[in-house]
Amino acid sequence: MRLTKRLIAGSGVGWGGWSEAEKAPRGDPSKESRARAGRGGRGEDAGFVWKMLTRGGDVGSLLSAMDQEETGGHWQVEAARICLRILADVARWMMAEAGKVDHEEEEEEEVAGGLAPAVPGGVPAFGGESLKAGRGCLRPFFRLSGLADKSPAFGICRQGNMSSSPSVLMRLVASAYSIANKSGTIVRKVMAGGDLGIVEKCGANDLQTKADRLVQMSICSSLARKFPKVTIIGEEDLPSGEVEEDLLEDGQCEEILKKPCPQQYMAIKEEELVVWVDPLDGTKEYTEGLLDHVTVLIGIAYEGKAIAGVINQPYYNYEAGADAVLGRTIWGVLGLGAFGFQLKEVPAGKHIITTTRSHSSKLVNDCISAMNPDSVVRVGGAGNKIIQLVEGKASAYVFASPGCKKWDTCAPEAILHAVGGKLTDIHGNFFHYNKEVKHMNSGGVLAALKNHDYYASRVPESVKQALVP
Repeated sequence: MRLTKRLIAGSGVGWGGWSEAEKAPRGDPSKESRARAGRGGRGEDAGFVWKMLTRGGDVGSLLSAMDQEETGGHWQVEAARICLRILADVARWMMAEAGKVDHEEEEEEEVAGGLAPAVPGGVPAFGGESLKAGRGCLRPFFRLSGLADKSPAFGICRQGNMSSSPSVLMRLVASAYSIANKSGTIVRKVMAGGDLGIVEKCGANDLQTKADRLVQMSICSSLARKFPKVTIIGEEDLPSGEVEEDLLEDGQCEEILKKPCPQQYMAIKEEELVVWVDPLDGTKEYTEGLLDHVTVLIGIAYEGKAIAGVINQPYYNYEAGADAVLGRTIWGVLGLGAFGFQLKEVPAGKHIITTTRSHSSKLVNDCISAMNPDSVVRVGGAGNKIIQLVEGKASAYVFASPGCKKWDTCAPEAILHAVGGKLTDIHGNFFHYNKEVKHMNSGGVLAALKNHDYYASRVPESVKQALVP
């Protein structure tokens, strides 16, 4: 029953994971299938089949091979169908051995146009509509007569999470991770050089540095070269032009590429994604030497929702001594989780509020007072504040002001939501990250790892009335 459980759980199905007894059991009907494959008149088909099955091939690889039909890889398509036929035969045989199904070899299922593996309630995906299942395949939870796109059993479909190549989303996240690491290096290099190239954009509290400019060029150009159809929106308004080659990053994090993409994001296309970039979140703190406040933010949105984020802290561990590893990169995908840190919670009953250090106002202070906090932590950077939430240094992030923008919140929101937290405006509304939306988060920001509803209920009506979403 081990194979059956693996099939239903949706894990990889390949000969490489079976014991010797499972590979060639007595009466194994797959032997007949292999013989039929060999007699099919195409030797390379049979060889390809056996190679795929004995060298760790999985259902995703087979389906990927079947997708080659439109590009002319006909023999691979046929070989993949044979592979799937073998897997179907073996699975039915094992279930028959377990007494779950009365396998009747004289009534094999007939599938128009080749094999169409199925799951409960399945509908044909590869074959035609004229399907006749043998009685050995009629059990409701294990029927092999068609492929259901939405059933969790088997976990396989044309764009399922067993694809032989990473999805667009996971490739984008893997690239963003490597680019964020490079960005952290640029931030440190500019600081070490001594010339920050500070420019005031809209006053003394809204600054731009050489690091802001170089990092945005690095992120946007690197991503655009690899993902030309993705919409990229950066904080800084920079002139277009050639970017020096040493600012570009082509690498991708291999560990991220190995992670499974959440099923709901497998079919996303490049042109459906929007990337929001804050090249240096906490610029004012950067210019004042408060280096642990600084982050680089790359947020990824789909259908207006923040679904993935990457946060680099260039100076993480900078006070830990010369031998400490400097900098870290945190990343997360909604439905998969968040990585690169240790998730912690503030002790129960404690209310620690983190808020702005440089953009305080009467509204901000009134809102914080209404929370009746045990303590207030004032730091720079939206990314830094969300990290405080997920590492148990603060209970809630409260910012009752219209100063925050989409590039400040997209990446942090995705990571917070990936671990079960919640980020909204002061009214409890979620932000939208479509490429057409206004950049300002005019309704303020309210975020918490736990008990978001409690903090939302404490926001004074006077504050809500003053902040129009």
